[in-house]
Amino acid sequence: GKAVRFTATDLKPNRCYTFFLRHVSARATSELSPPLHVITPPVKPYMPVVVRTKPRAVTLRWYPGQVGDFRYVLESWLVEELPGDTRSLGAWRRKQEKQLASADAIEWRKAYEG
Repeated sequence: GKAVRFTATDLKPNRCYTFFLRHVSARATSELSPPLHVITPPVKPYMPVVVRTKPRAVTLRWYPGQVGDFRYVLESWLVEELPGDTRSLGAWRRKQEKQLASADAIEWRKAYEG
């Protein structure tokens, strides 16, 4: 066809696919183009769960994704303090969610990599 765009579908996550392009006309067929290697992103991991909390530590657990995850980076965002008045907890939570929505304003810190 004459299209200059194609969408490959039904690809699997965390895989490397190689694409080549060739011109085909009524008179001749070109050589293959150089290869284009595309790696699909892995599936989003499951949310970590809290195993144990202490005043100065937290133990988290997570489960491997569905397709060959082999490395994890756990990032944290420090919240200075919770409000002392539990009646204002809803307003505090809304403020935190709004700040989280504009992730540029948040200082993420790498807590674990491995």
